[in-house]
Amino acid sequence: MGAIEYLFANLGRVALGCLALFAVYLVAVSIYNLYFHLAKYPGPLFARISPIYSIWGLFRGRWPFDVHQLHLKYGPVVRTMPNELTFTDPQAWKDIYGHRQGHPQFHKDPIQ
Repeated sequence: MGAIEYLFANLGRVALGCLALFAVYLVAVSIYNLYFHLAKYPGPLFARISPIYSIWGLFRGRWPFDVHQLHLKYGPVVRTMPNELTFTDPQAWKDIYGHRQGHPQFHKDPIQ
């Protein structure tokens, strides 16, 4: 029996094995998102595990209101996706996008 015949004879087992591997992958990614890199920032459990929380808010057209409610509940820094934080403090804008002290100002126009 060749490899192709064996594959077709055991197609159910192959499909079940692929499904099991996919389930293990989803669990591993969820654990990683929950306990590593941004774990110290507060936010809803489902938002920390998966981007589906924010996609659902965008789909409903209520995402800005949802984020506002999250900030009222969790504070000025909220984890809204596995790799995304939102801030309400105006100083955060300067800290993230401003230039650092002791470094020259970056000129965006070479003519200046």
